[in-house]
Amino acid sequence: MLHLDKKFLAEYSTREKLAHTKFLNDLIKKSKNVIHTYPTPERFNGLKDPVVHAERYVYGFDKEKIWSQIPFAGTLILSLSNTPLERCLMENGFDPEDIPKLIDLAKETGKIRFGLERDPLHYEGLDYLQPIFDEFQPPVLFSIPTSNFISDKTLEMYASEFSWRCLK
Repeated sequence: MLHLDKKFLAEYSTREKLAHTKFLNDLIKKSKNVIHTYPTPERFNGLKDPVVHAERYVYGFDKEKIWSQIPFAGTLILSLSNTPLERCLMENGFDPEDIPKLIDLAKETGKIRFGLERDPLHYEGLDYLQPIFDEFQPPVLFSIPTSNFISDKTLEMYASEFSWRCLK
């Protein structure tokens, strides 16, 4: 069993950052016209189309847990927030008591996969998430820098035009 202590999370963080850096370096070497994703689908162990990223804050808006989103996806990717136990429902869209059912559903059907919203170091002491880390070692959902797809000059032009339009 893994432990969400500082040592474990520091090693986890280092592995995730190295994987992301390798991905970015490989991306730079490849054609910029090819669509790439991070984390790679293999990190989720069996994604099913269509892949949907869960809207975790749905409970805050309409008091519905994430369960209502599952039937619309082949796989629903749930970003885990580094939130205390008492805020789990509001920020992750499920109760901590739902975790065993979510894990079972993920293992049996592939309808759910988990990712980390933040660096693993930010999950220290959140022991209620331990079963998810034990089963899946979820990848960090790092973004891909826009500089891989668009020049700084073009980005500045877009930002300037957006600001100008917003001021109108």
